[in-house]
Amino acid sequence: MCNTIKEIILKLKEMIEKNIRFDFRTLNESVVEKDVENAYRTLFSRLFINCHITSPFGCDGFLIGNPNIEEHKNLRALLEFKHLCNLSNKSEQSKVLIQCIFYLKKFEKRGIELPNVVFIGDKKQCFGCHTNALTKYLDYNIDWSIAPCNSYESNPDMIHDIINDEDINPFIFNLFDGFNWKAISRQLIDLSTKVKRLIKVTDSNIVPVYSDFCEYVLHKKCTLSEHDKASLFIMKLTNDTHDIYLHPMKKDILATGKFFGDVLVNSDNFSNFFGHYDGGQYSTKEKTELVKIVDRIIEDNKRRRSGDFFTPTNWVNESHDMISEQLGEDWREKYVVWDCAWGTGNLTRDGKFKELYCSTLSQGEIDVAIDNNINSEAERFQYDFLNDGIINGKIDIENDPKLPQGLKEALLSGKQILFLINPPYGTANEAGSNGKSKKGMALNKINEMMKNDDWGASSQQLYAQFLYRIYKLNINNNIKIAVFYKSIHFTGSSYMKFRSKFFKKFNYLDGMLFQASHFDGVSDQWGIDFSLFESKECIDKNNFIHKLKNVNDSVITTIGEKNIYNIDNDLSFSDWIKRNIKKEKTIDAPQLSNSLNIENDGIGKIVKDSLGYYFNISNNVMKNNQEVYILSSSARSAHGISILPINFLDVVSNFTARKIFTGKHSNWINDKDEYLAPTEEVQQSELYKQYNYDSIVYSLFHSASNQSSMREVNYKDRKWDIKNEFFWISKNDIMELADQDGFDYIYYDAKNSNERYVYNLLFGEEKIYDKLSPDAKEVLDISIELVKKTFKMRKQIHQEHPEYHLNTFDAGWYQIKIILKEFYPQDLARFVGTYKSFEDRMRPLVYELGFLK
Repeated sequence: MCNTIKEIILKLKEMIEKNIRFDFRTLNESVVEKDVENAYRTLFSRLFINCHITSPFGCDGFLIGNPNIEEHKNLRALLEFKHLCNLSNKSEQSKVLIQCIFYLKKFEKRGIELPNVVFIGDKKQCFGCHTNALTKYLDYNIDWSIAPCNSYESNPDMIHDIINDEDINPFIFNLFDGFNWKAISRQLIDLSTKVKRLIKVTDSNIVPVYSDFCEYVLHKKCTLSEHDKASLFIMKLTNDTHDIYLHPMKKDILATGKFFGDVLVNSDNFSNFFGHYDGGQYSTKEKTELVKIVDRIIEDNKRRRSGDFFTPTNWVNESHDMISEQLGEDWREKYVVWDCAWGTGNLTRDGKFKELYCSTLSQGEIDVAIDNNINSEAERFQYDFLNDGIINGKIDIENDPKLPQGLKEALLSGKQILFLINPPYGTANEAGSNGKSKKGMALNKINEMMKNDDWGASSQQLYAQFLYRIYKLNINNNIKIAVFYKSIHFTGSSYMKFRSKFFKKFNYLDGMLFQASHFDGVSDQWGIDFSLFESKECIDKNNFIHKLKNVNDSVITTIGEKNIYNIDNDLSFSDWIKRNIKKEKTIDAPQLSNSLNIENDGIGKIVKDSLGYYFNISNNVMKNNQEVYILSSSARSAHGISILPINFLDVVSNFTARKIFTGKHSNWINDKDEYLAPTEEVQQSELYKQYNYDSIVYSLFHSASNQSSMREVNYKDRKWDIKNEFFWISKNDIMELADQDGFDYIYYDAKNSNERYVYNLLFGEEKIYDKLSPDAKEVLDISIELVKKTFKMRKQIHQEHPEYHLNTFDAGWYQIKIILKEFYPQDLARFVGTYKSFEDRMRPLVYELGFLK
């Protein structure tokens, strides 16, 4: 019986942990602030059992702990949520805290007991602090009637005081997959009882902790070597010396004396960081263990910045099993195995090989491996796979001074060779973990060879460079490849030249796709591909069936299949929508960085008298979230096309197909999927015509539908009017509303304007409104109702916020939502629910019509 109870408790704990991991994925997929709020509320309901969360005074949340749980009963937490706010930045942090202070004032005025804890939660970060540090600000003589969300704009003095307040220095939790959420619940409980609990750094959490130290504590201009950074971190963490302290007279200087001299740090973050971790409770043995892993945290941190990631043991084992299925159980005996991106041996350290070669860029990694007896039976050697052994622009195996003799003989004599690798994923155009460009990392001798051999854009990708060199080494058709990488080379249009050459020599045998977050510190938004290739021409160069894998109760299981495909022999949807406007001349016009912000230095061009501008980077699902949207003038960064009557339906059809797959519908399984143009047969179908009509409505109200209307705006010393040709209500209806509310400007603006294109399309001669599906009609009808309902607020809000340009008769939904969010949130929620149902009904049509496979 006792064992049964233990098993039940263990099972419940596992279920709670699984739910919390699901909540984190939901948080990580959030696209707006409301998503963040919903994710945290669900998370807190699991962390604080039977807690009570309300929203007094319109705050994001007020959590009261369960009075029947001893450690929770004192908890009264004010909750505030943000979306992509840099909470490590003192200025941004202070803006959110002043908002919380304004809510505390509302509690005080109502005579309600104040919350004892404030919790600020963002998509990427969060923190908690005791309200004792904030209550002094309640005595300020200021206008407390201001809405909390706008409070920081009117109180710069308070912002200044909070930034410089030594009592306000919270610990910022940086959220990542696998984060221990109980640390947050413990902190809030401790704050509510005024207990300070220090966190012990261990082997299991030291890597992310050290990463935080490098990013948030050390100054950007810190010149310490990687080894000295790690040593400083360990010394201070374990209190090995008291000779390391913040300089009392010099801001942002850490005095370390004989060790490292004066070190540039962020003083506030330094005190906060080490005040959160336990430095006095390590045994001698524990200190020794921490010091021993200095090399590991150095290498881990370097690899994160260079696009290199360690392969977890369970996925190594899974890959070995897949190799055994294809090459036989005796492959370690039968093949010469070369891991040419060996690192510290994750792919090979647990196996026994008859003939194993391990090479890596860093001699330090070889030294670590030798010290720890990793793959002692192997030939381990330092080798730059992308530069070494290349003489006069050619790979010269025989005269390569760094290649072991046995490996040379294997390559030249035709022995069966297996490349087992997890190469780095970086490109010259990606940003590193510190936000700095990786420009130059892909510039090497292999890069030059690929350019000369016309391998196209793939020459910029490091893992493509590894595959190219293996391709060139395959002189005897004796090579097989087992590789972890991104699957973009199977699908992306920029890899078409790569595919045309690589698949003439290598045939795809088998593969699996799994979520990248199973690799420590990697995003969960994309998938990692493990594939096997043999030396012969690929049979099907367009479709590559992969097993979908996931981890369930610590066991890797197959959850389905995925066709990773390319459209090399088909027309892309993105190219198709451009086909009728290629010869149209474009002009310089106001450059928009968003719906209402005009820049003078953009590079976008637009056709004169166009209906708008469609910004759409790439042709795959991966880019749908942030890089697909509609504007009423050109985008400052270009990468789009003008919208004209001749391609209007094509554009809204494409926009709908792309934006329907965003948020949780854009994921690691489908993110590399490419969109195909509709076939002639599809274009003639009634289903496609209906989809097109409904897409007009979809394109009006999506959050990426940034159509706007502005009058007499300045662009390059000239006044411009920006019209919203996507407006869907008649000018006569707007004139009537303007007349009723005395908004003369809008009245005459409508009177002197033409009916807009979309209104004519919906209600003019074609009367497309009558052809809409019932749910599309419902969305449109509610929107018209809400435009009329909000109209009475337009004049007042325009006077207070002329930057919203609500004085135009054809103001877009982006502008109307400003009023709805502030004054009619329930009406907006009703609309959003109706729109979401409409969107869910439309989504399967993207597959039915063949836009995605």
